[in-house]
Amino acid sequence: MKKLFSLILLASALLGCGEDGGNSAAPPADGGKSPPPPAVDLLSGTISRMVVNGTSAAIEVSIRPNNFAFDGVLYARASEPAGVIMSSVSASANGDGSYTLALETSTTVPASHYTGIVTLDLCRDSACGVPQQVPSIAVPFDINVMSPASAWPGDHLSELTAWPGVPDW
Repeated sequence: MKKLFSLILLASALLGCGEDGGNSAAPPADGGKSPPPPAVDLLSGTISRMVVNGTSAAIEVSIRPNNFAFDGVLYARASEPAGVIMSSVSASANGDGSYTLALETSTTVPASHYTGIVTLDLCRDSACGVPQQVPSIAVPFDINVMSPASAWPGDHLSELTAWPGVPDW
């Protein structure tokens, strides 16, 4: 009888523990994975422009916050070492959760071909003193600033010739 009582007590203890060894907490809904970190997706890709020096070109960069929302109003500021892109940026929210950042090229840089990365600081205030949760995004650029005397890079004309077996039109 004593052995039977011990077996019943042992069986009760094991049944009470369940398959998880006594841990009755439910597993996390995401399978134990932590959420991805906040990020900003660049929707518009590389900036590519041709401009004549002394004039400016308008540039729009489209971004979308990923795994977070910007705090309050989004402000932005641009910086890149050559000074091809002006620092002032205006930001506007779009209806689909994305934002458009409006930039301009400088009118004072000399004619040359500029490539690099422009850093767009993402801020909570107009002075850009308080960063957003994701403080900046890097955007590649390729800007050709030409003088009025520069050869147009798209003029690579070749003489037209007849195609064999194709009638004149």
